[in-house]
Amino acid sequence: MMRLASIYLGLKPEETTVIGDTMETAIIGGLYMGFKSILVL
Repeated sequence: MMRLASIYLGLKPEETTVIGDTMETAIIGGLYMGFKSILVL
């Protein structure tokens, strides 16, 4: 889902930031894709 969204928007990994509230999904997924990640609690 993250890969398709970044391709659709025409963004490079270094231009993308993921903001999420769970380590297991949003944060780890973002890091795996090479995106910056922000964890909110």
